[in-house]
Amino acid sequence: MKVLTLILVLSFISACSTGMKKTTKNHKPVVGQFLGSVLKGDVKTMRKLANSNYIQHNPYIPTGLEPFIKMLPVLKKAGTTAENVRMF
Repeated sequence: MKVLTLILVLSFISACSTGMKKTTKNHKPVVGQFLGSVLKGDVKTMRKLANSNYIQHNPYIPTGLEPFIKMLPVLKKAGTTAENVRMF
């Protein structure tokens, strides 16, 4: 389960900018804010920052923001954490 959880988180991080609304030329702050909202479970901010057709590159989660939001309790239950060390 921990490996699947890690795969989900890594897939999410790699897909962040793909589903983001274009609000600025530099997407790093938006992606960072989105990741922070995911870690806090702040669904309202997630919906504000990401498109509804958010592309999730994990084959176990359907495309769209709502299916990803539905996975948050599973990630929390598994004890999943993430730390943003570097953004490219």
